[in-house]
Amino acid sequence: MFSTGSGAVTLRVNPWVVASGRTRGGNTDLVAQLYNSSGQVLVTANVATTTGATIQTTLNQGVYYLIVRTTGVGYPTDPLPSGYTGYGAIGQYFISGTVVQSTVPIPPGAQLTVTDINEPGVAAKTFTVRYADNVGLNVSTVGNNDVRVSGPNGYSQAATLVSIDQNSNGTPRVATYRVNPPNGTWSESDEGTYTISMLSNTVADVEGLFVPAGTLGTFRVDVPLAVYIASMDSNPGWTFEGLWEYGPPRYVLTGPLTGATGLNIIGYNLAGNYENRLAPTYATTPPSI
Repeated sequence: MFSTGSGAVTLRVNPWVVASGRTRGGNTDLVAQLYNSSGQVLVTANVATTTGATIQTTLNQGVYYLIVRTTGVGYPTDPLPSGYTGYGAIGQYFISGTVVQSTVPIPPGAQLTVTDINEPGVAAKTFTVRYADNVGLNVSTVGNNDVRVSGPNGYSQAATLVSIDQNSNGTPRVATYRVNPPNGTWSESDEGTYTISMLSNTVADVEGLFVPAGTLGTFRVDVPLAVYIASMDSNPGWTFEGLWEYGPPRYVLTGPLTGATGLNIIGYNLAGNYENRLAPTYATTPPSI
């Protein structure tokens, strides 16, 4: 996001090139798009013969957005392939250019960080929003009605503010929010894509400008149907043969010291090695399964 006065604007996006000149941004091929404050695409720069992109245009005074994405070229999936896809286009790039001096104030921006839900038993879903501004964020405007989460089956819930990393005006500021599942914990009946949206006229900077309303991002709920769950936080009551046992590992020289998500595990001889010529022995879950 940037502001400019009326006149000629040049924006360049170029992959990082090592001193030898033999690599072009770690396989990165870039396309640049210029948007106005209403979300309309004004210019797209994507030259097939270069991995960078340059936008040269004339703009009226205002606030604009530069979007950089990866791209490919040619037809690599054809019977007679040419070029490459944008898959795996990873690398660093630099943005440079010139704009006309502007008196237009820049509103704050918001960046979402969220993960998917793909295991049973998850209660409230938390996520963070990073607010940034060219002057400073007014933290008193951050609260419980900033963002809304919507999804399948008519789900729509305003997120509750959990915390903010610094409780004073400034930039950037990271707010943590949470939303509750429809019924206690997220389950297979809640599966689908959930959209996190910024609400209008909520979070403002110290100049009184608000973060623009719109979609911040999405997360997926893909919870498998749990036939049986044993978290290992308590003894699950399995039937053990031989040296199978439940508890914290007691290995002396090698082996894990804890479980993957807790202190306890189920394993064979938690204090040492297997016996020689070990016959089949079993750790069996409860018969109700």
